[in-house]
Amino acid sequence: MAVFPETAILSLVDARGVELALVGSEGMTGWSILLGSMAHGVRCVAECGGTVLALPAVELTRLCRASAPIRAMVLQFVEVVAAQMAHAISAATCHSLTARLSRRLLMLHDRSLGDSFDVTHARLAEALAVRRASVTDRLHLLEGEHILRCLRSRVTLLDRPALLAAAAGAYGGAELAYRQMIGAFGKS
Repeated sequence: MAVFPETAILSLVDARGVELALVGSEGMTGWSILLGSMAHGVRCVAECGGTVLALPAVELTRLCRASAPIRAMVLQFVEVVAAQMAHAISAATCHSLTARLSRRLLMLHDRSLGDSFDVTHARLAEALAVRRASVTDRLHLLEGEHILRCLRSRVTLLDRPALLAAAAGAYGGAELAYRQMIGAFGKS
C-alpha cells in the first residue's frame, strides 16, 4: 500500500523504533514496491495524527508503468529519502544529542501545519535511540534558551533560527536535496 500524507506525519522506523526517515505532505511511503521489494524490517508509524490518502500497491505500479512523469517523481522522492537516511546516519555518528534532537524537531516543524506539534519525550528518545531522560534534559535546555515551549506531549517552536544553530549542521542536507530535485520545502 502506498500512503500519501495530507496532514499526518509518518516515520519509517526499524524493528527497534529507530527513525530512518520522516514523511509528511511532501512525499509518500510504500515506494519500495516499485523497487521490486518490500522494505524488510521497516515499518511506518504515525508520528502526528492527521489525514492520508492510500493507494493499493498494484495501482501505484500500474500508474508508474503508464506514466513516465509519475514514475520519475516517485523515484526522485526515493532519492530524497535515501539522502535523508544518509544524513540521519551522519548525524547519529558525528553530532551531539542536542544537534540530533534539534534536527528531528526541525524536521517535524517542516511537516507540521503550524509551530506546534504533538510528540512525547519517549517517542523522541526512541526515534533517536537514546534514553528518555537524556531527551528531557536537552529539551529543558532548549526551553531555558526560549527556543521551545514544551507542554505535555506538545512542543511549540519559538525561535527557529536558534534551533537551526543548535542543530549545528545536522539539519538541512536532505531538505536541500528535496528543493534541488523536487521543489519548495520546509519553513524558514
